[in-house]
Amino acid sequence: MHLPFSAPQIRLSALLTTLVAGAALVAAPPAQAAPPPDAAPAATAGAEPKAPGFRVASLNLKNTMSPGAIAHDINEVIREARPSLIGFQERGGTRRVMRAALPDHWALRMPTNRAGTDLNPIAFNKRVWKAGGTWPRALATRTWRRNTGKIAIDQYGVVSTLRHRHSGHVIRAISFHMPSEIHNRRSGGPNWHHRDRVEAFWRMAGSVRDLARSAPERVQFIAMCDCNVNAGRDLSDQLVRGRISGPLRLESNYSAGGRRPGWQVDYVMGERRAPYRIVDWQTITDLHTDHPAVITKFRKRR
Repeated sequence: MHLPFSAPQIRLSALLTTLVAGAALVAAPPAQAAPPPDAAPAATAGAEPKAPGFRVASLNLKNTMSPGAIAHDINEVIREARPSLIGFQERGGTRRVMRAALPDHWALRMPTNRAGTDLNPIAFNKRVWKAGGTWPRALATRTWRRNTGKIAIDQYGVVSTLRHRHSGHVIRAISFHMPSEIHNRRSGGPNWHHRDRVEAFWRMAGSVRDLARSAPERVQFIAMCDCNVNAGRDLSDQLVRGRISGPLRLESNYSAGGRRPGWQVDYVMGERRAPYRIVDWQTITDLHTDHPAVITKFRKRR
C-alpha cells in the first residue's frame, strides 16, 4: 500500500504533537481539590455573613378561654409570625392545656410550686434556644384591695435564661402582668382612684429593675408583659416609661417601630446597648383572646 507520507515525516509529526501537549499541561493552572461535603461555602469578597436574628412575642390569653381557643391562638401566632419565644399572661391552672397546645419542639416553663407562679409562663422553640435556668420571681404581694371583692394575690413573673443555638447570644427573659386600672389615659399619669394598684405597680417595677441590673455582663435582658399602660398616653414618670424602660434604657416595640393596631398595653422590651436591637414588630388581632399578639423582631446591629 502506498503511504502519502514518508517514515521520517511521520516521526516528526508525532514529536511535534507531543511537544504541543506538554506545553499545554505546563500552561494550564493546577486543578483545585473538591471541597469536602460538609465544608462551608466560600465567602464572597467584601461580603459580610448575615447576622441571625430572632422574634419574641407577648400574648395575653384571657383566663376564660377554652382549650380549643387557646390552641388556636397559640398556633396561629406561631404559624403567622414565627416567634421563637413567647411570654404568656393570665394562664394560672392551665399547665396541661398549655402543654397540649404547643408544638412538640417547643418547651414550656410554667412553675407550679406556689399559688401565682404559673400565671405568666414562658414557651420557646427548642430548635432555636438552649435552656438555662428558670425560676419564678416574686414581684409584689397584695396587688388588689380585699374590699373590692377580688382576691389579693402575690404577683410573680417567670424568668428564663436562654442561649441562641446559632449565634450563642444569651438572654434573660421575664414574662409578667401588671395590675389593671392603673393608668389615667386622659391625664397620661397614674389612676389615683386605685392608688393601691399603682403602688403595686411601683413595687413590681422595682423588682423588674433589680432583676435586669443583676443580669451578668453580655446577657441581654428582655421583658414581655401586659403592662396595662397605653404606650401612646404614657406621659408621666410614674408608669412604664418612668419606672421601667427609662431607668433601664430599654426600647420597646412602640418606641422602636411606631403605632400598630391594638390596645398598646402589651410590650416586648429589650436593652438598647445589647448587640441585638428591635428592628420591627407586628400585631395579630384575629384571635379568640381579647388582646392582640405582639411579635417583635430582634436583629444584630451592624
